[in-house]
Amino acid sequence: MSIGELDREHVAVSEIFKSYQGEGLNAGKPAVFVRLALCNLYCSWCDTKYSWLTPDRARVLGLKEYYYSMDKARFQIYSPIELYKIVTSISGARHLVLTGGEPLIWRYRLVEFLSRLKSDGWFIEVETNGTIPPDPIDVYIDLFNVSPKLSNSGVPYRYRIVENALRRFVELAVMGRAIFKFVVSSHSDLDEIRELIRIYRIPKNRILLMSECRDRVECLERDRYTVEFSRKLGVGFTRRHHILDGYK
Repeated sequence: MSIGELDREHVAVSEIFKSYQGEGLNAGKPAVFVRLALCNLYCSWCDTKYSWLTPDRARVLGLKEYYYSMDKARFQIYSPIELYKIVTSISGARHLVLTGGEPLIWRYRLVEFLSRLKSDGWFIEVETNGTIPPDPIDVYIDLFNVSPKLSNSGVPYRYRIVENALRRFVELAVMGRAIFKFVVSSHSDLDEIRELIRIYRIPKNRILLMSECRDRVECLERDRYTVEFSRKLGVGFTRRHHILDGYK
């Protein structure tokens, strides 16, 4: 079954693995990661293009250098029960990180899977770009890691900032159930972040800045500046521990 042939129950998964959360409030904690396929954005610096950049989409975006990186056969198709059985068979962690791609694309198909995990006492995180409202799965999620994309992503504003979705995540942040994580590449990003804080009243105690970097040397160098940026804004900072410490 290909993605185009999916029914209303199954989901497409890029990969499932056990590792440590590399970013944010739960950095360093062991977790099972489910990386769902597809994304509604196309950030230039995305380090998991293999989860969403199909050859057809690469052609539409004019990204010829990425044709080789994606094959539909790399997606695995699972029902909610199949996904539940795979995740719960992995020992040593009762902590799920649902990531992508953009996992909320599949939100309606994830209800049964997440409700079963929650009934078993799992802690559940979702990593999202903040463009899709989280209902109906928000009741099962302990923490949303919301990463609104800035202009450094190369994505037009009208696609990466969706008002109704962002306001809902701000409500969850006030409740302690969401954190905002901004990927920073230069000092010029700060004005954009300030404006989003002002417009959407994002609580500063629920904001983290993180460097845009792809290897250990680059992360160490850029973190020096990102720490200073976070102080200027009066917000928090998170490292990319999976890159710095060498785990997936």
